[in-house]
Amino acid sequence: MVAGQTDTVQISRQAQAALAEELTPEEQAEVAELKATDRKVRSHEQAHLAAAGPYARGGISYEYETGPDDNEYAVGGEVNIDTSPVSGDPEATIRKAQVIRAAAQAPADPSGQDRRVAAAATQMEANARQEIREQQVEAQSARREASEAGADGQTTSTAETSSTDQPETLGDSPDESETTTASADSSSSPTVSSPAESSPSTLPDGSTIAPPPTVAVPTVANTATRTSNTYTVNASPTNATQPAVVGTLLDLVG
Repeated sequence: MVAGQTDTVQISRQAQAALAEELTPEEQAEVAELKATDRKVRSHEQAHLAAAGPYARGGISYEYETGPDDNEYAVGGEVNIDTSPVSGDPEATIRKAQVIRAAAQAPADPSGQDRRVAAAATQMEANARQEIREQQVEAQSARREASEAGADGQTTSTAETSSTDQPETLGDSPDESETTTASADSSSSPTVSSPAESSPSTLPDGSTIAPPPTVAVPTVANTATRTSNTYTVNASPTNATQPAVVGTLLDLVG
C-alpha cells in the first residue's frame, strides 16, 4: 500500500512536469504569480491566526483559484475573530481590544479590512476606558454622599447632646414670672410663748398685787413674691388690733 502511494505521487509529479512543459510562457508566468500569491496569502492569514489567540473562531478560510497547470492556489483568506466587548467588565474589554488590534495588524502588509478591524478595536478600547471613568465618578460621588450623610448625622447627634446637657432654668426669661407664697405655719413662723401665770404678789403692808394680764402677740403672715428673680417680702399683722397693756403695777405703786 505504501509502495502504491509512492508510485501515485511519482506519476502525478511526472504529469505536472509534462503539463508544465506544454504551458506557454504566459501561462507559466501566471502559474508563477499564483504560487507567489498563495505563499503570501497563507503567511498573511497565519499571522492573523497566531496573534488572535483565544479570540479566533475556527481556522483559516481560503479562497482558491485554479491555475493553468490545473492546480489550486490560495488567492485570499480570512480568520474570523470575536470582536464583541466583554459584558460588565470594561477592563477585560480593554485587554481583548488590544489583542484584536494586534491580530489585525500582525501581517507585514495589512489589508484595508485589517485596518478597519484595528480601528474598531481601538474604538472599543476607548469606550471601555470611558465606562471605567464613569464608574469611578459614580463611586466617588457615592463616597462623598455617604461622608456628608455621616457628617450630618454626627452634627445632629452633637446638637441633641448639647441641648440635653444644659441645666434646666425655670423663670429666668424676662417675660416669665414666678410667684411663691409662703404661709406662716408651725415650721416657718416664729413662735412666741405666753408667760406662765404667776401668783399674786404680797406687799409689806399686807396688800396684794395682781399679776399682769397676758399680752397677745399677733401672728405675722409672711408673703414672698418672686417676680423676675426679685423677691419682695411683705409682713402684715393678722390681728387688726392689739390689746393695750394695763399698768396695774405702776398705778398701785404711784
